[in-house]
Amino acid sequence: MTRPDRNTDGIIQDRGPMNYELSDTQLNSLAKDLDGLYDETQKKMGQQDLDYVRNVKRYSEAIKRRSFELFNHPDTDGAFQKAIVLRGLHVLIEFSVGHVILHGAYDHIEGANEFHSSVYKWDFVIDTDDWKTMHHQGHHPYTNIKGQDHDIGYGLLRIDARQDWWGHNLVQMLTFPALLASHSLYFALYTSYSARAIEGRKQYAPGNYKNAFELLAKAYVKNVITEPAK
Repeated sequence: MTRPDRNTDGIIQDRGPMNYELSDTQLNSLAKDLDGLYDETQKKMGQQDLDYVRNVKRYSEAIKRRSFELFNHPDTDGAFQKAIVLRGLHVLIEFSVGHVILHGAYDHIEGANEFHSSVYKWDFVIDTDDWKTMHHQGHHPYTNIKGQDHDIGYGLLRIDARQDWWGHNLVQMLTFPALLASHSLYFALYTSYSARAIEGRKQYAPGNYKNAFELLAKAYVKNVITEPAK
């Protein structure tokens, strides 16, 4: 493995190999410390944590409802801009909370119910099973390793000097806002694509994007037709 570093101009450069090799004793000691920290943290979690995440979810839903109200029944100056900000805040909260839940943070707590990682469905247009594959099997074991961590640039942006350069990177500062604006469409498909690649499924197998397209269709009906009509 090579170590990227920056010169006086702030440009990343290769400073040679890094030695990350640990002895078996060191690895076992590290594993023991991490397991101990994990067990200690789990024991501290309980009903108070479930109450907290439920409150956050209710707050997020209230933000979303208000954004729809401002879109459809503007009752204040700058209603459209405020609606966009609130909608973005809802998405940010929803993803942040869902990320923690789908990591199984509440699985061991009695009464987790809808916040158990095996049943949780976030208000985010990404298939949870595909995301778990992409995130748990791809991102965390291979964080920032080119070609294995699908979170690096999300297949479109060049954010690291070790990534290959493509022509579209010339205009990525323009495509990035478009990516954010169309996050539901792009990330739904990209997550399914990444899960397919990690699991070694064929590129054009019929079921690869089935869940993604179903989620997109439901989200369109909900966000464009059903919710605004309320």
